[in-house]
Amino acid sequence: MSNESALPSNWVISASPHIRAAESTPRIMWSVVACLVPAAIWGAYVFGLWALYVMFMSVATCVATEYVCNRIRGRAPTIADGSAVVTGLLLAFVLPSHTVVSRTLADGSAISVLAPLDWKVPVFGGIFAIGVVKHCFGGLGHNIWNPALAGRAFVQLSFLRHVSPAAWPWPMGAPDAVTGATSLSKTSDAFFSVRDLFFGWCPGCIGEVSAFLLLIGAVYLIAKGYVDWRLPLGYMVSLVAFATLFAILSADRQPAWVRLYVQQVSAFRTGAIGFGELSGHWLTFCGRELFSGGLMLGALYMATDMVTSPLSPRGQAYFGIGCGLLTALIRAFSGMPEGVCYAILLMNTVRPYIDMISRPRVLGERKEKKP
Repeated sequence: MSNESALPSNWVISASPHIRAAESTPRIMWSVVACLVPAAIWGAYVFGLWALYVMFMSVATCVATEYVCNRIRGRAPTIADGSAVVTGLLLAFVLPSHTVVSRTLADGSAISVLAPLDWKVPVFGGIFAIGVVKHCFGGLGHNIWNPALAGRAFVQLSFLRHVSPAAWPWPMGAPDAVTGATSLSKTSDAFFSVRDLFFGWCPGCIGEVSAFLLLIGAVYLIAKGYVDWRLPLGYMVSLVAFATLFAILSADRQPAWVRLYVQQVSAFRTGAIGFGELSGHWLTFCGRELFSGGLMLGALYMATDMVTSPLSPRGQAYFGIGCGLLTALIRAFSGMPEGVCYAILLMNTVRPYIDMISRPRVLGERKEKKP
């Protein structure tokens, strides 16, 4: 072979794909951690230092479990890539900082007070998320379900008394104060303004209460191309559309603020209020649906997980619409006040099918006609 036909020394012969980028898994994961830091600081501020303890226990457990699993499997340590830290932080974000316990007074009467969250909740949740959901399926890039959400579902079933959303801590509330129900509770008449829900002055889990800070981080991830905007947008639009429909169909099973909106719809039908006033009530209804519970955290950071979400842009849109539909169904017709966790896990399960039906056609490929 002549020198002219020889390949340059800096050429690399490899299998496809041949596109190279400066981004890497550690860079993406640590960027996600950085975007979550503002919400973590806010959680520690409004719920107290015990929120930091829950975050530390969750992250430390996930990192330790990652190390042990890699040693057992004979793999090189992957702690530095940041994936275990992201899982631990997201798991802590969907856990409360305190829990409600019953205490007996000297006169024999019982009262409910707040106590710090039991250490077993973040520890066993982290072990399940990394050890079972992630490494039992082959490690990073092979897991079917989002590890943090699967860990949350596990501790909710195993430690229901500790993580029940019926009574979560209020921001700046004293540890010995009795908590109130969240805005999604179907047995409470508590109302929270859209402003309070958006900025994070409401009961909830550590990292999901401030939609404002979560949005700030998500804007950066979308701008960098780490998150496809179609998925969270499809999730939110779908949730609002189906929640509006289901509110009318199942008003008696919904929270008090949903029943109030249905009353306004009835007033509009009778001519008691005009379309403009109804539109204002509907926007308030939409704000409460979007900013209550873990919707913003789930739509922006959980459902968009690169491993467990579809590959194509069209598949991302399908995935988001399905998450919104399932969340609205669970909130409206089940006994659970929140549906984000299980909606995303169910859509994770059918993700391979979504990839199949949304696969882009190969350039030049002809669709075969059935006889």
